[in-house]
Amino acid sequence: MSAEPESNAYQPPTADISPAVEAPAGATAEFYPSSGRKLALLFFCSFGFYSFYWMYQNWKRLQPGWPAQIRPFWRAVFFIFFTHELFREIHRRAGAHNLPADWNPEILATVFILVEIFSRVVGRASERFEGYEWLSYIQIFFLAAQYFPLAAVQRTANLLNNDPDGALNARYNLFNILIIALGALLYLFAILSIGIAF
Repeated sequence: MSAEPESNAYQPPTADISPAVEAPAGATAEFYPSSGRKLALLFFCSFGFYSFYWMYQNWKRLQPGWPAQIRPFWRAVFFIFFTHELFREIHRRAGAHNLPADWNPEILATVFILVEIFSRVVGRASERFEGYEWLSYIQIFFLAAQYFPLAAVQRTANLLNNDPDGALNARYNLFNILIIALGALLYLFAILSIGIAF
């Protein structure tokens, strides 16, 4: 009679609110895996802050084989200086494995960084100068402009993981659900405030 595996009482609860998609045989996590839907939800509902975690997780996976000592946390915090390098590495490895990567790492990284800088400038202006509060409402367009480069790189990372659908990381834990719920509420409040303003 085989013993049943013990449950971990300290493990955070998870909820599967996505379609049941099994990771293919041979799937690995060479880079941070994520389904397209999960990446989009967490990115937009965290107002882009999820990209810091995304950067950290990818650098963490690259750390053991990187020729020089790197600190994933600081590379994520100061991602403006390291996004080009990360995008180049993912693109290079895709080419080495003859995997499709029809995007330019220099262009996508530059777009990602410039949008981040411009978004911060506009956000500060909306807070500092009277009469320009409406600028804060266009932040969603900056998020979209940042999301598409990230999504393109993620698709290639999933191919490198032999997991095109990102099934290795398609489920949502409790923390993910909280981020999505809070983000949805903030978007709702923003829409209501726009309606009241006009």
